[in-house]
Amino acid sequence: IGNTCLTGCIEICGNGIDDNNDGFIDEDCNCPPVYAGNDTVICSGTTAQLSASAGFDTYSWSPVAGLSNPTIQNPVASPSVTTNYAVTATVLGPELVTNRDFSAGNFGFTSDLTYTSSYAPCNYYVNNLFFTLPDQSLIDHTPTADGMYMCIDGCTTPTVIWEQTISGLDPATDYGFKFWASRADQVQPDFEIHLIGDVTGDFLAATQAGIPYAGVWTWDEYGVSNWNSTTNTSVILRVINLETNSFGNDFGVDDFSFRKTCEVTDMVKVTVLNNSVPQLNLGPDLMLCESGTHVLVANPGFQDYVWNDGSTEETFTAFGAGTYWVTATYSCGGVQSDTVHI
Repeated sequence: IGNTCLTGCIEICGNGIDDNNDGFIDEDCNCPPVYAGNDTVICSGTTAQLSASAGFDTYSWSPVAGLSNPTIQNPVASPSVTTNYAVTATVLGPELVTNRDFSAGNFGFTSDLTYTSSYAPCNYYVNNLFFTLPDQSLIDHTPTADGMYMCIDGCTTPTVIWEQTISGLDPATDYGFKFWASRADQVQPDFEIHLIGDVTGDFLAATQAGIPYAGVWTWDEYGVSNWNSTTNTSVILRVINLETNSFGNDFGVDDFSFRKTCEVTDMVKVTVLNNSVPQLNLGPDLMLCESGTHVLVANPGFQDYVWNDGSTEETFTAFGAGTYWVTATYSCGGVQSDTVHI
């Protein structure tokens, strides 16, 4: 119906339309390309504005040194030497996790911990407080009106803290799984992340240790950016806490996510020029036989050349007697000229 597909549809390659309303355009083709911008030249000590194509959900630039922010579309680069910058951009499909931010309470997932408001080892609670403590130092990762998140008191054995089954996967498709966890004030959790396909079975995607506490309850992101469904039609997302010291192993988790990912990369070169100006010199005056020619060569390293006849090459062929001159422009040091008599 028009550009909208109601049922039983696939993407038509190259039409630029989300035919089956799944958030992806032309998914049966290559991912939409990202363009990192034109190569540019700057003088030493100055900056370059990088700018990738718009329309992507996430951006990641590298190398990160000298970038104002490597995770935005248009960071400012301050390289000290000529540098090739690569941008990886991602388009994300619809969210597939149910009750990802716990706004619906204790719903949509399972846990081997015990659900109770009692703050004790091996327990968890979904609340806008840490259990029921009046301590507001840990708040919802993405603040909403309900303020809900899952708070956990660590257990004495490796324990599944969160698990959910996702059905209806597309075959041979990349997905990304992530979640946010707070730092614990004493002993950090150690997350073991499993993706268990209905065909391929259990896949240990990652083991990621919690980041040390630094005096503030800080949220950090964990997960895996790329898992291919291959022949699986469903997957169990499972997060285990391997830390068995229950004392001080108390933390929150929030904002679970499992979405299609489409990742593309492009590169741009920023050339850094030395501020020292090269010397322009066509050499000494000279004599030629009447039918002779001579190739005049300007010094390399300038950005633009203009000869007496308007030509713009680095070299010029002189035919016969006359006065010949060239003006050369250096981006970081102005203009120089030189003349030769034949």
